[in-house]
Amino acid sequence: MSHDKMDRATSSRKRKSSAGLMREQQKSGPEIISASINNLVSWGHEEEDRCASSSADIPSISKCIRIVRSLPGIMRGSQLYFYVVQYMQNQQNHALFADMDTPKKKFGLLQFLFDRFS
Repeated sequence: MSHDKMDRATSSRKRKSSAGLMREQQKSGPEIISASINNLVSWGHEEEDRCASSSADIPSISKCIRIVRSLPGIMRGSQLYFYVVQYMQNQQNHALFADMDTPKKKFGLLQFLFDRFS
């Protein structure tokens, strides 16, 4: 493509983008507000979907307690056991607990928290 043709093509693109910008600037206040609200609502739905799918991955408190009961070193009725039951009341704690991939790591996390915070 020659230098003149490239300049004309670039100039044409600039005019088209300027025209689009002019149309954008010519929108009325209510149109701008409406577009902003639509964008916000769309974002809210996307965020809601993301949160719903991530919370579905978090095990329930009862499932976590069943796992705790199966861990060697945690006896039902012990101070550690009661601490863990209280700890599991928070759903974020379920996620952290579930993220530990071995029973040894799960127990280590719970023992660390008990020693540190009880």
